Amino acid sequence: DLRPDVFFLHQWAGAAVPEALAATGVPVARFLHDHRLFCLREHKVSALGRRPCTRIAGLTCYACPGFIRRSARWPGIRFAGLGGLRREQAANRRLDALMGLLEGLAGRRDGEAR
Repeated sequence: DLRPDVFFLHQWAGAAVPEALAATGVPVARFLHDHRLFCLREHKVSALGRRPCTRIAGLTCYACPGFIRRSARWPGIRFAGLGGLRREQAANRRLDALMGLLEGLAGRRDGEAR
């Protein structure tokens, strides 16, 4: 039987894989180098005005049109929602380690930018 010592995730979208890996009992670490888990726009910069956003992800995110994304399917757009972001955050809270190089990301598990 081959069993890894650790799983390492990098640039993974969605909750399914982190949930499945966390359920294996093998330690799981994820490297964060963007604000994907903290912002519907994924940048923590407002779409209008290009100012840094310091808000916790929530209903106020819908005031920023950054939750509207391009899509290859008709009509060419799709909408990012808080439900998907919350599921992904919850799945990542079950991981053993979150690592990041961006100032303000290290050690954050609550969706708040520093």
